[in-house]
Amino acid sequence: MVMTAENIASDASRHDYLRVFTDNVNGLLRRRSQTKRELSQAIGLTEVTLHRRFKGQTQFSLDDMEMIAAFFGYPLESLLTPSKHALMLDASDDFSRKLACSPLYKLLRELGCSIFYQERSSI
Repeated sequence: MVMTAENIASDASRHDYLRVFTDNVNGLLRRRSQTKRELSQAIGLTEVTLHRRFKGQTQFSLDDMEMIAAFFGYPLESLLTPSKHALMLDASDDFSRKLACSPLYKLLRELGCSIFYQERSSI
């Protein structure tokens, strides 16, 4: 199933997606040495409102999430993808080569995901 912004709200595991989203945003802020104050100013929310959303006291709207993704220069779907796993790519596979040029790959690398390439053995 392809995760899109439209089906997040109807998904039974929405809480998991929001946790992944906040984990990824926190990771990007740390790696870029940016603050939640800078983020809140960029997307037009108060620091208190943003803090409450990160703590789960109030919900992020899809508009909020899309503005945060745009702040970092990623599609929203990339920030909803768990990034703390190793990714194994086949260096000879066309899909893997395309993925290596995608925003998701850039985000995974920026968040410190281990990316491994292996050559497919020819038998």
